[in-house]
This record gives sequence, structure tokens and C-alpha cells, in this order.
Amino acid sequence: VMKEMEKSTSTLNAPKRPIALQIATANSVLPIHLEWNYHDPNSLFLIEYANFEEANKPAWRAFSETRSMSFTVRGLEKGQAYWFRISAMADVV
Repeated sequence: VMKEMEKSTSTLNAPKRPIALQIATANSVLPIHLEWNYHDPNSLFLIEYANFEEANKPAWRAFSETRSMSFTVRGLEKGQAYWFRISAMADVV
């Protein structure tokens, strides 16, 4: 199953959004592999997820942070459907 998703930001000084999020899984089997594109490959990214059943008002939960433009999600409940979103984060100086 391949899905694409994008997250927009509303803050003027916020980092640009990652684009072309690809989610790959086979027959609801974990792990789930995420990949995305971004103009600065050394950025810090926040990976969040929500239960698919919460589609009207998802309760986003932080899963992990990474500096890579790909991530393998492990530890979620097998057979459940999830939403994922990726946010670029500004580095604190």
C-alpha cells in the first residue's frame, strides 16, 4: 500500500514542509517504512502518528525525531490503520 501525504505550516519563520511522504507496508504487516523529500537533508524531522479511526479530528502523537529522510516505524499495533505526518523542525541554537 502506498500513500502520499503532506503537512503544511502556518508560521512565517517555520521550516519548509517535507514533501512527497511515501508510506510502504504490505498487507497491514509491521514494520512500516516512511520516506520523504526535503530541501535540506540535514534537518531535524518530527514523526507523528494518529489512529486512522480518528480521521475527523486525529489526536497526533509524537513517535520519534530523526535527521534522516526515511524512517522505519516499529512497535505499533499490528493490523491497525494509522495516519502519519512529518514536520521539519527548526534547530535550536
